Amino acid sequence: MQKWIRWIICLILITGIWIFLSLDKEKVVLGKTSTVSFEDDFLLHIRIQQTDEGVQVQNSIQYLGESTVVVEHKQPLISVSYNTHSFEGETVQREMKNGNIYYQPKADLEFPEDKEYIRFKVKCKVDGEDLEFDYTEKIQFDT
Repeated sequence: MQKWIRWIICLILITGIWIFLSLDKEKVVLGKTSTVSFEDDFLLHIRIQQTDEGVQVQNSIQYLGESTVVVEHKQPLISVSYNTHSFEGETVQREMKNGNIYYQPKADLEFPEDKEYIRFKVKCKVDGEDLEFDYTEKIQFDT
């Protein structure tokens, strides 16, 4: 009789652990953080997370140059998309010094349909000179 009880308890524990790991795996899929250098003086910081509604992307640029610069851009500074980019918002100017980080609003995207990549595009003027930078980040869903 005691062997049966031990076997039942072991089976219940194994089943519980398996269910717990399965649920955790479905919810915490993305949590990827990347930093990419561009134009020698800038870093693009990216954090991609899965939410119940889709994918949330947090991003910013950091200036590492020695002199102070003026960044002018249409909103958004950093476009996040599976396909095409749009820079049709209002024009914004920001002065940046060494080490300054320019945070952008979170971007919420729906779950991708057969897409493996999120595309980023930075488009602005730095001290009047055009700057464009494209970056593609591979995403993976563990379902």
